[in-house]
Amino acid sequence: MNDHVFVTGATGFIGPYLLRRLLAAGEQVRILARHPEALPTDVRDAIEVVVGDVRDGEALARGIAGARPVLHLAACARSRSPGPAAFPVVAGAARG
Repeated sequence: MNDHVFVTGATGFIGPYLLRRLLAAGEQVRILARHPEALPTDVRDAIEVVVGDVRDGEALARGIAGARPVLHLAACARSRSPGPAAFPVVAGAARG
């Protein structure tokens, strides 16, 4: 799939709402998901899934390839953030 929207965090709180809006607008959608089974059943067959998480550089590269735009919704939603070390791929890229 080329010229698609790539979304991280699609199985979270906001993600399903965004997916429905993108699909209703006729967009081709690819997502990154650790647990694709958590996707709402009404969107599962309409999107492309890359299994992985934001710490997986290869999965991110597969998802981002050909994307326009990238919508990054993935987060570590806790009362206390673990810090950049919890995301080594992102932390390493920021330094490099």
